[in-house]
Amino acid sequence: MGLSTALKNICAFQSGGTPSKANSAYFGGNIPWITTVALNGHSIGAEDAVDWITEEAIKESAAKIVPAGSIMVGTRVGIGKVAINTIPMSTSQDIISLIGIDSDCWDTEFLCRFIQSKSAFLNTQARGATIKGIKIEVLAGLELPDVPLQEQHKIVHVLNTVSDVITARQIQLRILDDLIKARFVEMSKSSITTPTRMGDVATYRNGYAFKPTDWTTEGLPIIRIQNLNDREALYNHYSGTIDSKYQVHTGDILVSWATHLEAYLWQGGDAWLNQHIFRVKFDKMQINKIYYIYSTEDALRQAFKNAHGFKPTMEHIKRSDFEDAIILLPPIEVQNQFATFVTQVDKSKIVVRKALDESRVLYESLMQKYFG
Repeated sequence: MGLSTALKNICAFQSGGTPSKANSAYFGGNIPWITTVALNGHSIGAEDAVDWITEEAIKESAAKIVPAGSIMVGTRVGIGKVAINTIPMSTSQDIISLIGIDSDCWDTEFLCRFIQSKSAFLNTQARGATIKGIKIEVLAGLELPDVPLQEQHKIVHVLNTVSDVITARQIQLRILDDLIKARFVEMSKSSITTPTRMGDVATYRNGYAFKPTDWTTEGLPIIRIQNLNDREALYNHYSGTIDSKYQVHTGDILVSWATHLEAYLWQGGDAWLNQHIFRVKFDKMQINKIYYIYSTEDALRQAFKNAHGFKPTMEHIKRSDFEDAIILLPPIEVQNQFATFVTQVDKSKIVVRKALDESRVLYESLMQKYFG
């Protein structure tokens, strides 16, 4: 190898295809077929198949067989996502497969990490009026670092070790969340409870319908649903003047009623509330806020089940359905006991989350070190 070589010089590129759903003869076969949903950054096999297609589909449609040990890369939906197939399979047109890689020169996991490191760049190269994607030429032109095979193995080992730590931390957080939910169910079932309408618990005020033209880089942040779901999501800001009823403060309870249905304790300081999120005003009865958050999960489930005009691409509920949902409230003393338990578990979650963040920073710094 020279100082560097383009990806196009070490493999061939094979596009995928989707057999027509109108032809039943194309489906129900023994060939696993995947979409970008299956691209998990690691190895995938038969268990990851989205569907199963036939030999006839391979012969008569754009679908092709991808040899085992190839690298699959998302080039339209899920740009930059990767996986290595452990068995022969087929893919949708949103995936380009890198085939014919010389294993005497290249570690496929090393190549996967390299492509992942270029994900931000690849996304900047996406083009298209409706669904944006990258051309094969963009992927093929990526310049690989000049790293001997043994060194590639070592780099993969280091990155996988850190990645495993990240996964372990994520599992710890899920276990702690499950512990809280189990405790909630246990305390609810072991106490005398009172069926109560959500509308009789509190008042729910929707956020302001901010437009993109309202967004600024100064002023208070605007809380959108993605800011509640993802701690890394960037905030838009608003520096104008609107009714103070749309302002949120630390300690407020927020309920997302579209896209992602969940209740949250806001701890991010003063902010503006965007539409599709309720701010909860506890003005009707005594209830512990923490207990309320976990009670809301069942109320949202009931409201979702009763929702009308539901669109699969935009999960949402009606205010009236949410207010009519019934939750079972134990005495306030039991609610307070549960909140104390949550507070203790949250202390552990803070420690784990800090370790998770540090591991993620380490992983990104290593990716930068190895791939630039």
